[in-house]
Amino acid sequence: MQIVIVGDGPKVAEMSVLNLELDGHAVTVLTREQAECEPHTMRVAGILYLDVGSLSPSGVAMHRTLRQRRETNNVPIVLLAVRRAQETLSTALHLAVRDFLVKPLAGSALRERA
Repeated sequence: MQIVIVGDGPKVAEMSVLNLELDGHAVTVLTREQAECEPHTMRVAGILYLDVGSLSPSGVAMHRTLRQRRETNNVPIVLLAVRRAQETLSTALHLAVRDFLVKPLAGSALRERA
């Protein structure tokens, strides 16, 4: 499956990429800026992991942008957030995301969602 991770870049996503690639998935990592400029890259994604940190306003805005775009409006999105953002689970759920994971992630958590 083609997986796209949108977040702060390859260094931050390194372990996630490694776990997913070991399971046979093709993984592309984009910064938020790249995702804004290159929405066609995400069109082929079977699933999209959106790293929103602490569910910051910019992360939530990125989710809304992805949902409004023709290329990504049907791609399942899993939000990745830091532990302190767990209290904001209701925010994530009202965004109609497929799932919500709290970082740091266990490799098994990613594999179960892919």
